[in-house]
Amino acid sequence: MSGSLWLVYLGVITLIIGVPGPSALICMTHGVQHGGRRTVMTVLGGMSASFTLMSISAAGLGAIILASHTAFAVIKYVGAGYLIWLGISAWRDRGAMVAPQAQAGEASMSLGKLFTTGYKIGISNPKDLIFFGSLFPHFIDPSHGQLAQFAVLAATWVVVDFGAMSTYAMLGHRVSPWLGRQRNMMIFRKLSGSLFVAAGSALMVADR
Repeated sequence: MSGSLWLVYLGVITLIIGVPGPSALICMTHGVQHGGRRTVMTVLGGMSASFTLMSISAAGLGAIILASHTAFAVIKYVGAGYLIWLGISAWRDRGAMVAPQAQAGEASMSLGKLFTTGYKIGISNPKDLIFFGSLFPHFIDPSHGQLAQFAVLAATWVVVDFGAMSTYAMLGHRVSPWLGRQRNMMIFRKLSGSLFVAAGSALMVADR
């Protein structure tokens, strides 16, 4: 892979990752609820989902999934349903109306649950599905060692993704003191719940 092609790849993925989406929203929400350090597990879950999609694309299966209307629709609807479920749960969660600092201990999600939530949202993100299925293979030069190129591309994605999602998580953690008041926390939960439902609804009706 040439340096110029790598720079193009870096620019593309920075734009794709940096634009707020479902993964950024869940990282920020978990940052508010569970703190920046614990939310690293959510970030790692999303990164693992991206690596899964990268591997599928490198194996040539990404194009098959993208070409199959049924497979793509199933993944899309499962992801949309999960986002809507998260939103409804946020609306109905009365415990979330307590200050984040008071939710430590038993009320906090386990690290495994944080990771799983990040993975589920990441693996069903149509933006990533389309990128890894249709664009990612174009950054690999078949005339050179593909494994080495895949490693460079994967490492670049990991660095950019971790930096961006960690920033969203820390941003959520920074505003958590403001959410110490029950009214503010209620507003945040209603707003974040609405955003999840909106994202899920948009995903459900979106075409490729």
